[in-house]
Amino acid sequence: MSAPSTTERDSRQQQVTLTMRGGGWVVALSAALVVGVIAWGTLAPMLGKRHLGDGHTLDSYGFVLDPLLVDRNALQPSGNARDFLPAHDVTNILRGSEQAVYNEGHRTRYVVSKDRVFGLVHNGEARAYPIALLNGHEVVNDVLGGEPITIAYAPFCDVPIAFPRTFDGRVQLFNVSGLLYNSSLVFYDRAPEGTDPATHVPSLWSPVLRRAISGPFAAQGAQLVPLTGGCTTTWADWLQAHPDTTLPERDLGAIRRYKSISYARNFLSPRLDFPVTPIPSTEELATLKLGMKSPCVAVFLEEKWHALSIERMLPISTAGIERVASVEVKGVMLDVVLPEGPGVARVSRRDGQPLLSVPCLLFAYRAFFDPAGECAILP
Repeated sequence: MSAPSTTERDSRQQQVTLTMRGGGWVVALSAALVVGVIAWGTLAPMLGKRHLGDGHTLDSYGFVLDPLLVDRNALQPSGNARDFLPAHDVTNILRGSEQAVYNEGHRTRYVVSKDRVFGLVHNGEARAYPIALLNGHEVVNDVLGGEPITIAYAPFCDVPIAFPRTFDGRVQLFNVSGLLYNSSLVFYDRAPEGTDPATHVPSLWSPVLRRAISGPFAAQGAQLVPLTGGCTTTWADWLQAHPDTTLPERDLGAIRRYKSISYARNFLSPRLDFPVTPIPSTEELATLKLGMKSPCVAVFLEEKWHALSIERMLPISTAGIERVASVEVKGVMLDVVLPEGPGVARVSRRDGQPLLSVPCLLFAYRAFFDPAGECAILP
């Protein structure tokens, strides 16, 4: 996943897109860490682990593709086998207020002030999932606010999204499939507890498309219902906004993997490494003065998705320690906190009502949330 060569103009545009006043550390970090993405993809065979999927041929992954509710050509092997990253089943929880003490007691710190986290409030309970943790697993099975949920992270699209994981009265657990749909994560359901794994027929699910796309659950028309109250922000901002927040304890055996995987170079490159359709045209990007991978927040209001451009909100935000922008969408006033850092924003409705919002890159917004290109990019 090395970055392709680009013109100086494209390179400068992407750096502005993602550094965003103080996020320049992401460039230096990527140079040291991105090679780990490739290394990790070949680590399982070196350790003697064998998984289905040769990284290149769709049929080698062993999934039933009948019915298949998406274009077969858009369902691509990622170059890695099924389960090349292990899903993280959360068993222990850490208090956010004790994180500084926790870091002092471990050689490798878990999360620090400028780290990006996916923060979520559900049924009155707040929890932060560090992006480094999501990079290392892509699928986290958890219980929050008394409800079993799954957090899925599509790293090429920079989309974290959370769903309840109970279907037909049965709690499901999800794993990484090794496949991509429109450059985004595809996961599959494990055999439910008490059933024979040998007879289980897993379904494939696209979390960003928000539904099952093949197998038995696809035949039933199963949908994934995104949870409200989620955002990508910095750890410092999330902890200040939610001092009672918790975090899932990381897998201490996977710390090297967390350190080695980074998608920063992917974010800085205008190139899409996997097929995506539809995407914004060159002319549209020029009109918007945005890049293909400009960070956005998709918000669902009045039965439609709308995109808030983080770059375009920065100039209209208030000055000071906490930068806040106000944006009106379909008559609803939104307040957006814009911490210092790349691709971070915390959006809320001024009237206090729940808001469904999904962080994403611009190309992913067009492909998954606004394929007809009907909605303007705001503000």
